[in-house]
Amino acid sequence: MVELTKRERLDGGLPGHLVAVHGDGGGNFACLYEGRVVLWVHDDPVLHELGPTFTEWLETLLETAV
Repeated sequence: MVELTKRERLDGGLPGHLVAVHGDGGGNFACLYEGRVVLWVHDDPVLHELGPTFTEWLETLLETAV
């Protein structure tokens, strides 16, 4: 997570207030922001909420992966 965030901040334009936790392979990332998980789309300035907490987002992700 640390290396991913550092790399995307340097090369991908990820804003400094976001921590990348999961990429979609197309340059967009699920990120931690103020305790929530948001979707950062590389060509859209609007953050889209994915989950109110990391735990809830992860549980949803795991449920849909089955």
